[in-house]
Amino acid sequence: MLSTFTLSDLTTIVLHNCGEAVSAFSSPLSVKAREALQQAVYHIANEKQWSHLAVRTPADSWAANVATILNCSRFQNVQFGTDTDGFTDCIKLDKRLFHTRPLVSFLGTDVLTYVSYKIVDKNMYAFNPYPVDAVGYAQFRFDIIRLPQLPQLAADKFECPDDHRNLLIYFATAQFATAHLHDYQLANQYMAMYGDALKSIRIREGSTAMNMRTRTW
Repeated sequence: MLSTFTLSDLTTIVLHNCGEAVSAFSSPLSVKAREALQQAVYHIANEKQWSHLAVRTPADSWAANVATILNCSRFQNVQFGTDTDGFTDCIKLDKRLFHTRPLVSFLGTDVLTYVSYKIVDKNMYAFNPYPVDAVGYAQFRFDIIRLPQLPQLAADKFECPDDHRNLLIYFATAQFATAHLHDYQLANQYMAMYGDALKSIRIREGSTAMNMRTRTW
Protein backbone atom coordinates (compact mmCIF):
# COMPACT_ATOMS: atom_id res chain seq x y z
CA MET A 1 0.00 0.00 0.00
CA LEU A 2 1.45 3.34 -1.08
CA SER A 3 0.24 6.82 -0.22
CA THR A 4 -0.79 9.38 -2.81
CA PHE A 5 1.58 11.95 -1.28
CA THR A 6 5.34 12.02 -1.72
CA LEU A 7 8.36 12.69 0.44
CA SER A 8 8.76 16.06 -1.26
CA ASP A 9 5.14 16.98 -0.48
CA LEU A 10 5.50 16.37 3.25
CA THR A 11 8.97 17.88 3.47
CA THR A 12 7.53 21.14 2.19
CA ILE A 13 4.70 21.04 4.75
CA VAL A 14 7.02 20.32 7.70
CA LEU A 15 9.26 23.25 6.79
CA HIS A 16 6.24 25.51 6.38
CA ASN A 17 4.86 24.45 9.78
CA CYS A 18 8.15 25.44 11.38
CA GLY A 19 8.26 28.82 9.69
CA GLU A 20 11.18 27.86 7.47
CA ALA A 21 11.49 28.96 3.88
CA VAL A 22 10.93 26.04 1.54
CA SER A 23 14.19 25.35 -0.26
CA ALA A 24 15.61 22.80 -2.66
CA PHE A 25 15.01 19.16 -1.76
CA SER A 26 18.75 18.66 -1.30
CA SER A 27 19.28 21.68 0.95
CA PRO A 28 20.40 21.16 4.59
CA LEU A 29 17.01 22.23 5.95
CA SER A 30 15.16 19.87 3.64
CA VAL A 31 17.49 17.04 4.62
CA LYS A 32 16.66 17.65 8.30
CA ALA A 33 12.94 17.69 7.54
CA ARG A 34 13.28 14.43 5.61
CA GLU A 35 15.14 12.84 8.51
CA ALA A 36 12.31 13.90 10.83
CA LEU A 37 9.78 12.30 8.47
CA GLN A 38 11.78 9.07 8.36
CA GLN A 39 11.81 9.02 12.16
CA ALA A 40 8.07 9.51 12.04
CA VAL A 41 7.65 6.49 9.77
CA TYR A 42 9.31 4.15 12.26
CA HIS A 43 7.65 5.73 15.29
CA ILE A 44 4.17 5.36 13.78
CA ALA A 45 4.92 1.79 12.69
CA ASN A 46 5.51 0.86 16.34
CA GLU A 47 2.32 2.49 17.64
CA LYS A 48 0.10 -0.51 16.86
CA GLN A 49 -0.18 -3.60 14.72
CA TRP A 50 -1.06 -1.87 11.45
CA SER A 51 -2.83 -4.21 9.06
CA HIS A 52 -0.98 -2.84 6.01
CA LEU A 53 2.34 -4.01 7.50
CA ALA A 54 1.13 -7.49 8.49
CA VAL A 55 2.68 -10.27 6.39
CA ARG A 56 3.09 -14.04 6.45
CA THR A 57 6.58 -15.08 5.48
CA PRO A 58 9.05 -17.98 5.63
CA ALA A 59 12.25 -17.59 7.62
CA ASP A 60 14.95 -15.65 5.83
CA SER A 61 17.60 -18.10 6.99
CA TRP A 62 18.21 -21.16 9.15
CA ALA A 63 21.35 -21.98 11.17
CA ALA A 64 20.92 -25.41 12.76
CA ASN A 65 17.67 -25.07 14.74
CA VAL A 66 17.56 -21.24 14.73
CA ALA A 67 15.45 -19.32 12.23
CA THR A 68 16.06 -15.64 11.53
CA ILE A 69 13.41 -13.20 10.31
CA LEU A 70 14.65 -9.96 8.75
CA ASN A 71 12.81 -6.67 8.43
CA CYS A 72 10.59 -7.56 11.39
CA SER A 73 9.12 -4.93 13.68
CA ARG A 74 6.94 -7.28 15.72
CA PHE A 75 6.62 -11.06 15.84
CA GLN A 76 3.09 -12.43 16.19
CA ASN A 77 2.98 -16.17 15.59
CA VAL A 78 4.63 -19.10 13.82
CA GLN A 79 3.00 -22.21 12.39
CA PHE A 80 4.18 -25.44 10.78
CA GLY A 81 2.42 -27.63 8.23
CA THR A 82 1.43 -27.68 4.57
CA ASP A 83 -1.36 -26.28 2.44
CA THR A 84 -2.59 -29.83 1.92
CA ASP A 85 -2.59 -31.00 5.55
CA GLY A 86 -3.19 -27.65 7.21
CA PHE A 87 -1.10 -25.66 9.70
CA THR A 88 -0.65 -25.89 13.46
CA ASP A 89 0.65 -23.23 15.84
CA CYS A 90 4.12 -23.86 17.19
CA ILE A 91 4.19 -23.88 21.00
CA LYS A 92 6.20 -21.15 22.68
CA LEU A 93 8.24 -22.33 25.68
CA ASP A 94 10.51 -20.51 28.10
CA LYS A 95 14.19 -21.41 28.00
CA ARG A 96 14.00 -23.87 30.89
CA LEU A 97 11.14 -25.90 29.45
CA PHE A 98 12.54 -25.74 25.92
CA HIS A 99 15.71 -27.50 27.00
CA THR A 100 13.96 -30.31 28.89
CA ARG A 101 13.40 -32.15 25.61
CA PRO A 102 16.30 -33.58 23.57
CA LEU A 103 16.98 -31.57 20.45
CA VAL A 104 16.04 -33.48 17.31
CA SER A 105 15.91 -32.70 13.60
CA PHE A 106 13.45 -33.78 10.92
CA LEU A 107 13.13 -34.06 7.16
CA GLY A 108 10.34 -32.43 5.25
CA THR A 109 8.82 -35.84 4.52
CA ASP A 110 8.49 -36.67 8.23
CA VAL A 111 5.14 -36.33 9.99
CA LEU A 112 5.12 -33.90 12.90
CA THR A 113 2.48 -33.42 15.58
CA TYR A 114 4.27 -30.91 17.80
CA VAL A 115 6.91 -28.22 17.36
CA SER A 116 8.11 -25.97 20.17
CA TYR A 117 10.15 -22.81 19.97
CA LYS A 118 11.86 -20.24 22.16
CA ILE A 119 13.02 -16.70 21.52
CA VAL A 120 16.80 -16.58 21.12
CA ASP A 121 17.28 -12.92 20.33
CA LYS A 122 15.52 -10.16 18.44
CA ASN A 123 14.01 -11.79 15.35
CA MET A 124 15.75 -15.14 16.05
CA TYR A 125 13.81 -18.24 17.12
CA ALA A 126 15.01 -21.73 18.06
CA PHE A 127 12.84 -24.78 17.20
CA ASN A 128 12.59 -28.35 18.38
CA PRO A 129 12.24 -30.44 16.33
CA TYR A 130 13.91 -28.41 13.59
CA PRO A 131 14.09 -28.85 9.79
CA VAL A 132 17.25 -29.79 7.91
CA ASP A 133 16.11 -29.61 4.29
CA ALA A 134 14.35 -27.18 1.97
CA VAL A 135 11.04 -29.04 2.21
CA GLY A 136 11.15 -28.79 5.99
CA TYR A 137 12.07 -25.11 5.96
CA ALA A 138 9.10 -24.37 3.72
CA GLN A 139 6.71 -25.87 6.31
CA PHE A 140 7.22 -22.94 8.69
CA ARG A 141 5.39 -19.66 8.21
CA PHE A 142 5.81 -16.60 10.40
CA ASP A 143 3.17 -13.93 11.00
CA ILE A 144 4.93 -10.64 11.59
CA ILE A 145 4.52 -6.90 11.44
CA ARG A 146 7.30 -5.83 9.15
CA LEU A 147 9.23 -2.60 9.08
CA PRO A 148 7.99 -0.09 6.49
CA GLN A 149 10.29 0.98 3.71
CA LEU A 150 11.62 4.51 4.09
CA PRO A 151 11.11 6.96 1.23
CA GLN A 152 14.41 8.39 0.01
CA LEU A 153 13.81 10.31 -3.22
CA ALA A 154 11.64 13.36 -3.73
CA ALA A 155 8.99 11.44 -5.69
CA ASP A 156 8.98 8.43 -3.36
CA LYS A 157 5.64 7.70 -1.73
CA PHE A 158 5.08 6.47 1.81
CA GLU A 159 4.17 2.87 2.55
CA CYS A 160 1.00 3.68 4.46
CA PRO A 161 -2.65 4.60 3.91
CA ASP A 162 -3.47 8.21 3.16
CA ASP A 163 -5.06 8.73 6.58
CA HIS A 164 -1.56 8.53 8.08
CA ARG A 165 -0.64 11.79 6.35
CA ASN A 166 -1.33 14.00 9.36
CA LEU A 167 0.38 11.56 11.73
CA LEU A 168 3.56 11.86 9.68
CA ILE A 169 3.33 15.63 9.42
CA TYR A 170 2.59 16.25 13.09
CA PHE A 171 5.26 13.94 14.46
CA ALA A 172 7.92 15.13 12.00
CA THR A 173 7.11 18.79 12.71
CA ALA A 174 7.49 18.15 16.45
CA GLN A 175 10.82 16.40 15.85
CA PHE A 176 12.11 19.19 13.63
CA ALA A 177 11.00 21.87 16.08
CA THR A 178 12.74 20.10 18.96
CA ALA A 179 15.99 19.04 17.32
CA HIS A 180 16.70 21.98 15.05
CA LEU A 181 14.73 24.95 16.36
CA HIS A 182 14.67 24.12 20.09
CA ASP A 183 11.12 25.41 19.98
CA TYR A 184 9.56 23.17 22.61
CA GLN A 185 6.27 25.03 22.66
CA LEU A 186 5.76 24.35 18.96
CA ALA A 187 6.91 20.77 19.42
CA ASN A 188 4.42 20.19 22.24
CA GLN A 189 1.64 21.69 20.15
CA TYR A 190 2.26 19.28 17.29
CA MET A 191 2.73 16.27 19.56
CA ALA A 192 -0.69 17.02 21.06
CA MET A 193 -2.12 17.14 17.54
CA TYR A 194 -0.34 13.87 16.77
CA GLY A 195 -1.88 12.22 19.83
CA ASP A 196 -5.38 13.36 18.86
CA ALA A 197 -4.97 12.18 15.27
CA LEU A 198 -3.65 8.79 16.39
CA LYS A 199 -6.54 8.38 18.81
CA SER A 200 -9.04 9.13 16.04
CA ILE A 201 -7.52 6.51 13.76
CA ARG A 202 -7.52 3.91 16.53
CA ILE A 203 -11.17 4.60 17.33
CA ARG A 204 -12.12 4.44 13.65
CA GLU A 205 -10.24 1.19 13.07
CA GLY A 206 -11.71 -0.28 16.25
CA SER A 207 -15.23 0.61 15.12
CA THR A 208 -14.61 -0.93 11.71
CA ALA A 209 -13.29 -4.13 13.27
CA MET A 210 -16.30 -4.33 15.62
CA ASN A 211 -18.75 -3.83 12.75
CA MET A 212 -17.08 -6.61 10.76
CA ARG A 213 -17.27 -8.99 13.75
CA THR A 214 -20.96 -8.30 14.42
CA ARG A 215 -22.20 -8.10 10.83
CA THR A 216 -24.61 -10.79 9.66
CA TRP A 217 -23.77 -12.14 6.23
